[in-house]
Amino acid sequence: MPDLIKPPMLRPGDTVALVSPSWGAAAEHEIRFGHAIAAFQRIFDLNVKVMPHALGLRGYTSGTREQRLSDIHDAFADPTIAAVVSIIAGRHSAQLLEDLDYDLIKANPKMFCGYSDITSINHAIYAQTNLVTFSAPMIMTQWGEWTRPDPHTVDWFRRAVMRAEPVGEIVGSPTYTDERVSWARPRNRERARRPARPYAALRPGVAEGPLLAGTLTNFCELLGTPFEPDFRDAILVLDTPGHGFGPGEGDQQLWHLRNAGVFDDVAAVVLGRPYHFDDAQTDQLHQVLLDVTEDFRLPVLANVDYGHTDPVATLPLGIRARVDDSRLFLLESAVTA
Repeated sequence: MPDLIKPPMLRPGDTVALVSPSWGAAAEHEIRFGHAIAAFQRIFDLNVKVMPHALGLRGYTSGTREQRLSDIHDAFADPTIAAVVSIIAGRHSAQLLEDLDYDLIKANPKMFCGYSDITSINHAIYAQTNLVTFSAPMIMTQWGEWTRPDPHTVDWFRRAVMRAEPVGEIVGSPTYTDERVSWARPRNRERARRPARPYAALRPGVAEGPLLAGTLTNFCELLGTPFEPDFRDAILVLDTPGHGFGPGEGDQQLWHLRNAGVFDDVAAVVLGRPYHFDDAQTDQLHQVLLDVTEDFRLPVLANVDYGHTDPVATLPLGIRARVDDSRLFLLESAVTA
């Protein structure tokens, strides 16, 4: 594979552009958005520039395709901006893939961060430019938490984007939350937490390779397109989408990956903690993953702090990673000094 392009690390005082490539949630939840910006700036000592169309609302997106594309392009072209961070995800980021200016992005390498539906853009940029992108917290989801963002989430983000050294092991948090709360008004307590299942080697084994991380649904959307990632020898990290997704949907989509040949190519599979699954549903999804990968004898690691529950690790696409039974390591830096 061509050499990775690693963006410069974020430093205190840098300016970060905020974009809304899909849903216009900031327009619907102004209190949450304001709280999130204040927390993000305070915690990391960063400045923000809200791009012109990021606060728009046009049906189920923040704006037209042209408006959302121009925000991303202008952010990458602006030499005063050090990184581009998604405010929120949604369901329609894939609308932008064919018209993203990948030459512009490659000529102006900087961080691009988001997860969930933003998986599509993360992988399109990585596939077309070899620029490391980041499956990472978003402004309204993680940095807008009441009363404060999760300390593990803060630490993993800082280690990945503000230090030019390997993150090392992603050690699991003892507790987590997936409590659903209203974003319509401020709250006076943090979301309820409960004990987290420890990381589990569903099928023990050791493997190393380039890290590919994202939401299962969006990986399925990328298959057969010019934006499909190179799965060869990859450590494939998957998470489940938000509302309305259960083990049955997971079964369908994992078999779609198998039928597309993905599990012929990857070196290991890592599953994030499913969102709003009870223990029985989680066990059912784990069994599905074992069944669908049985013929390939791949190492399978589960319950990792990644995805739509909190805390959430920041995972840079393309860097070397290692699965060692029930442990996950990021072996190289994702940024340059």
